[in-house]
Amino acid sequence: MTEHRERYLETALDELYHGGPSEDLVTHILSREVQAPVETAEQRPRPRNWLWLQAAGVLLAIGLVALVVLPRQASPLPDGVAASGGAYELREGKLEVNEGWYALTGGAPVVSRADTQIEQVTGRVLVRVGEVPDETELQSQSDWLRRNGMENAMNFKWIQAGGLAICVLAGTAVVDGSLIEAQKVEAQDDAAKKQDWSAFEKDIKADKARLEEVEGKIRDLNSKIESVDKDIKAAEKNGTPEQIKKLKDTRAQHQADYDKLEDEYYKLARGTNIREYELKIHNQEEALTELTAALKKNPNDRDAKMAVTEAQRELDELKLALKTYKEEADAAPSGFKTDPDAPITVDFVQKGIHEAMHYIALRTGLQLVIEGELDTKITIKMENAKPRDVLRAICTANGLVMIEDGDVIILKKGAGETSTPDRNADPDKPISVNYQDMLLSEVLMDIAKRSGLDIQNELPAGEDTAVTLSLSKIKPRQIVELICDDCELRLLKRGETLIVRQALGDMTQEALKDELENTTSERDALKNRLQFLEVAIEAAKEEGDKEAIADYQKKKDALLNLQAELEAEIEALNDAING
Repeated sequence: MTEHRERYLETALDELYHGGPSEDLVTHILSREVQAPVETAEQRPRPRNWLWLQAAGVLLAIGLVALVVLPRQASPLPDGVAASGGAYELREGKLEVNEGWYALTGGAPVVSRADTQIEQVTGRVLVRVGEVPDETELQSQSDWLRRNGMENAMNFKWIQAGGLAICVLAGTAVVDGSLIEAQKVEAQDDAAKKQDWSAFEKDIKADKARLEEVEGKIRDLNSKIESVDKDIKAAEKNGTPEQIKKLKDTRAQHQADYDKLEDEYYKLARGTNIREYELKIHNQEEALTELTAALKKNPNDRDAKMAVTEAQRELDELKLALKTYKEEADAAPSGFKTDPDAPITVDFVQKGIHEAMHYIALRTGLQLVIEGELDTKITIKMENAKPRDVLRAICTANGLVMIEDGDVIILKKGAGETSTPDRNADPDKPISVNYQDMLLSEVLMDIAKRSGLDIQNELPAGEDTAVTLSLSKIKPRQIVELICDDCELRLLKRGETLIVRQALGDMTQEALKDELENTTSERDALKNRLQFLEVAIEAAKEEGDKEAIADYQKKKDALLNLQAELEAEIEALNDAING
């Protein structure tokens, strides 16, 4: 081997094992290979040996080139992560990224850069190291984005967090402690919309499957904890200190796993429920668009007009329900409190008992056990109430039995008659009552059960006073009115529904403003329904359909009365806020 080739070989090996080759080394080697004088022996009658030596030299140079430019293998990416042009390190289960693009899905580890951290990914999240990309930069990654189901990233909002640009396409992610949800930008084309909503539905199904899996693990852990608790009690009587310590360590590990799963369940359930609402709203908007288009083609079709009116009403209700759910979910912390007696606020409407109990457990730290097969739907609203008072009210209204054992509370089906309102009862038929120091919430539930009245108790815990009342043959509505007058409470009417609320003078400014916002939203939704009724009445007049006119006018009058009540409530709330 010639002297200059030995020198290049030493340099190449040194750089290969001490930091990699310099950028111009390949070019440098090739140029020297071509330009360097070839040292040959004196010509002799055996030219084939000279040719063999020269060929071997060239092959050696090519081998060196291949050796010094061969990239080193990166560590494999963890589950839930795909990368394009990525430079990263995986340390203690955390993915530290330095450059490139990353597609994250459920199960992805914590992703960080400097002080910025992304965790608890559900759905699909796109991350780019650097600034928010423009359309050209996204287009350059189109093939990779398409393979990972993220080709519509330009249709969603990006955020900049430290050195990372983040786009949540579906589901949620926690970025530096803040929950980030998918937010679409306006003006998507129809094809992109359809594709996005199709992926949206798949994500919901995947999250529901994960919810079932987590719920199963929670049940298993709960059984293990109960079993270990029994073993600990037995060991404290007959066991050794070592046995007791081992059992308590096992119990602590089970509890830690249980708490972690409960936290995951809450966050996943919150995101899934919100996405389900969003999907329902999207589907309802599409249905309303189709119905409105059909009505334009045949403006005199009475059934089409009523269908549009009903679709608009359902859409308004869905939007209000989503708003209410987000407020409820945001009020609940992610994880357990240490004080099971701290007041909580609940607002459940036909919520499954298992989901309702998970919610209360997450907010209080109470261990709630549902015994037997229960599929009860819970409807209750209580503000700043003690958790046990909330549970007692739920049990009273649904015919359940509540058994307390420290911080463990067992709910099971009662042996007697349930307290579910009798919808076949006549709400105007007089009844007799005899209450002796009974809680107001229980009194209202009893009246609702016996009369079929729809009574919503929206009082904070401090207003749940004892009621002593004895009346004979009085209409149920009048009984509720008398109770509210005596307790200085507000009684509001929403059609056939009676709502019991705190007096305005007893409410905080924040509570007044919240109620004003909700009442204003309710009033605005009512105005939309009135507009559609006006259209229906005009169409019926053109057709000369007197029966339809009378029916629509009756509904309109009822809505106008309700609108007047809402306007009066809004005025009273404004006076209370500004007074």
